[in-house]
Amino acid sequence: LLVIIKSTIYNKEYILNIINESNYYKNLTESIEKDMKNNLLSLELDESVIKDLFDKSDIQKETINLINSLYIGQKYKVNVVSIKEKIKQNINHYFDEKNIYIEDKETLEAIIDSITKVYKEKLEIYGYLDTISNIFIKIGNNIDIYILLTILAYIAIIIIIKYIIKNNILGSTFTAAGFMLLFIKYYIYEKIDAKNILIISTEFSTLIRKILENIGEKILLYSYISIIIGILIMIIESFKKLKRRTR
Repeated sequence: LLVIIKSTIYNKEYILNIINESNYYKNLTESIEKDMKNNLLSLELDESVIKDLFDKSDIQKETINLINSLYIGQKYKVNVVSIKEKIKQNINHYFDEKNIYIEDKETLEAIIDSITKVYKEKLEIYGYLDTISNIFIKIGNNIDIYILLTILAYIAIIIIIKYIIKNNILGSTFTAAGFMLLFIKYYIYEKIDAKNILIISTEFSTLIRKILENIGEKILLYSYISIIIGILIMIIESFKKLKRRTR
C-alpha cells in the first residue's frame, strides 16, 4: 500500500496528469468566475470589473507552481499583485464611465480585496493549503523509511516462517496480503464513499475522487497479483510434498 501511495500521491508527474484528466483547471477557472460574479452582485458592480482578469492558462500556471512548491517542501502563496492591478484598472474605468467618484481610498481597496480574495481562496483551497502542505511534507520526508521498514519486516516474517517455525505458509501469506488489499478496496472505499466524496469544494472533490479511483485500481491490481503469487506458491509446495511422499 505504501508503494502505491509513493507511486501516486508522491509522484509529481502522476498528480499533474490526474489534474489534467479531471479538468481541474477548467473547473476551477469557471468556479472562480462564478464566485466573482456573485461577489459583484453584493457590491453592486458591473461584470466589466472582472473582465480579462485571468484565464485557464493563469490558473494552470499558478496550480503548477503550487504543486512544484509542495514537492520540494516549500509553502506557497498565490501571487495576486497583477490581479489586484487589473481589478483596480477595471474599476477606475467603470467608475469613469458611470461618472462615479469615490473619495475614500479605503473603500476602493476593500472592493479590490473582496474580489481578489475569491481568486486567492479558491487557489489556496480555502486556507487548507498550509495544512495539506504540512501533512504532505511530514509523510513525504519519511515514506521511504516506512517502505524500507515494511519490506524488512516482511522479509523477517518470511525468514521466521521458513527457518524458525519451519512451516511452508509463504503462499498463504501472499494470499492473505492480497485479500487484505481487496478488503481495503471494497470495504474501506465503500465506507468512505470514495465515489461521492465531497471535500472543501466541488472542483477539489472531483480531483480527490479521481485520485482515489486511480489508487483503487492499483490496489485491485496488486491484490490480484499477490493472490495469484500466493496460489502458485501453494501449488508448487503441494507438488513438492506429493513428490516427497511418492519416493
